Amino acid sequence: MLSPAETVKAKSHWNPQFSLLLFGLLLSKLGTGIYMLSLPWLAYDLTGSSLILGSVFAVEMLPYILLMPFGGVLIDKMSRKKIMIVSDVLRCIVLLSVPVLFGVGLLEVGYIYLLSFSMSVLSFMVEVSLMAIVPTMVPFDHLTRANSHIQMIENISTLAGPLLAAFLLGAYGTYMTLALNAFAFLVMAFCVLFINVQENKQQVQLQSLIQDAKEGLRYLWGSQTLRIIAWVSILCNLGMGIVLSTLVFYMRNILQVDEHHTSFVYASIGIFGIVASVVTGPLANRWKKGVLLYSLLFMGGLVGAVTFAMIPHWITAAIGIGVWAGCIISINILLNAYKQEIVENTIFGRVEGALTSIAYISFPIAGLLGGYLIEQVGSRDGFGCFSRNHCLSL
Repeated sequence: MLSPAETVKAKSHWNPQFSLLLFGLLLSKLGTGIYMLSLPWLAYDLTGSSLILGSVFAVEMLPYILLMPFGGVLIDKMSRKKIMIVSDVLRCIVLLSVPVLFGVGLLEVGYIYLLSFSMSVLSFMVEVSLMAIVPTMVPFDHLTRANSHIQMIENISTLAGPLLAAFLLGAYGTYMTLALNAFAFLVMAFCVLFINVQENKQQVQLQSLIQDAKEGLRYLWGSQTLRIIAWVSILCNLGMGIVLSTLVFYMRNILQVDEHHTSFVYASIGIFGIVASVVTGPLANRWKKGVLLYSLLFMGGLVGAVTFAMIPHWITAAIGIGVWAGCIISINILLNAYKQEIVENTIFGRVEGALTSIAYISFPIAGLLGGYLIEQVGSRDGFGCFSRNHCLSL
């Protein structure tokens, strides 16, 4: 099998195949942006409880911990193109099931947990497959730039998705919004269908899944750099998890603002993320990676997290979470490019699955503790407690 470098030796950085992939990704991420606001909005409509919102977020993160090492094995040994197509079609079907169940009077809170769990599994399969095929489509010396383009697409969608979700929620309601949202994933599946991808021809044997998952963990544990990345991710995720898991409750119950103000706060993640996508590449060329990562961690924890936690207003919430998320997005761009450079492509899915599983351990904890603390001590003290964890990653 040709190495990724040999496969892309004659390929330009920006080609029709990569452009088609980005177009599909734009629609897919736009759907994710709508879903990001619609799911907690639905959970709040059904229960009005911060603890329920936090627990839904915790369940949403569980697949990244329990199943993802095995998902990484499948991504390494099966057709990544087929995985992406099937996963996107299933995401469409899962979302369409919500308004159908509501229409026949069978929608219960328990199904929201199943929905969030299923969407997380399928989203991971798409995202890791995407990361694994990018090094086969662009030269290695353009990986940071390519990942910046991908992150730019994600941030544009993060900006537009919540704004579109607010319009749809106000005009058509939660269930019609989810129904319309579902079809965005079909566009991604259609685009991937016409992309030529270097496929793995290995046979999958169920009895080898555990051993292959252990191989990814061993590779991760044997690399000091990857262990540091996992530790930094755990601490960052602990702080950001509390914010994301209960943000809708904070906006609706405590600040008492409508879906339009709430969508602007969500959209601020996209606004600052776009800035991060634009400046990360040039900054990486001028600064040492260690210095840049340290500075981003400091700015995100001290400026972004503290501003969000200490000043209870929707404008400062938008600024704080925007700065915080923008710094984390820049960190992700740098770390993703670095992982793609140092990890062999044939084992990338296993390593990424193991790393993601470990890094996401803090998310369920943050969701449950966040919902509990906000009900017990209030949002300011609860958010303030978790914002300090971002600074600890320094």
